Amino acid sequence: MEVGISDAAARLGCSPEYARRLARRGRLSARRVGRTWLVDAAALAAGEGVDDDGAAGGEDASAAVGGGPCGAGRTAGPDRRPGEPGA
Repeated sequence: MEVGISDAAARLGCSPEYARRLARRGRLSARRVGRTWLVDAAALAAGEGVDDDGAAGGEDASAAVGGGPCGAGRTAGPDRRPGEPGA
């Protein structure tokens, strides 16, 4: 059985765009049908659908935080608006 990228992202705890990026890079067990990404639900549930190896730095550094490809368990910093002191 396969699920859409939005459902897979919700299960992983990340945005659909980030899940699509993982799929494009081959780090998420998925296939593309036209413009739609389909993710293997059984592999996703078993933790086999996601390859989070090699997240050493750069934009994939969040993959190493919290133990999952989407940084599950990560805590965010203080909320600040642009122009506020300390922003």
